Amino acid sequence: MNNLLKWMILSANSASKSELERLKGEYLNIRDSDPRLRTPEAASLTAVLEAPPVEADILIYPDKKYPAKLRQLKNPPPALYVLGDTGVLSDGPCVAVVGSRDATVYGMTVTSDFCLDFREAGFIIVTGGAKGIDSVAAETAVKFG
Repeated sequence: MNNLLKWMILSANSASKSELERLKGEYLNIRDSDPRLRTPEAASLTAVLEAPPVEADILIYPDKKYPAKLRQLKNPPPALYVLGDTGVLSDGPCVAVVGSRDATVYGMTVTSDFCLDFREAGFIIVTGGAKGIDSVAAETAVKFG
């Protein structure tokens, strides 16, 4: 990773709200013209700078905690918002659970049952956490480990 990108990532991680806005403006002005910023790491910085504020840990592509399995993808997610222990993402097989935000009672019940079965089989439940099916998956994963 180049020094410019390292500086921007470190600055973004420790910046106040006003500093982050200034950094975002500087970055967006040079992003398209500087070839050093056309990398997966730069995509991570873009994702962090353009995302709304959240109360979660943010793992970006160059982070050592970024899951190795995701690094193997052709187009890995540039940033992950994580609640909980990120170490479990390397502890075994993972299953992603996503679904409707406008879930039925039946859909939520089945999702909870499936997630419980997956946990009992040793899978790590991964979900986006949106309302509906995603939330049920997250709640079940937290409740049952």
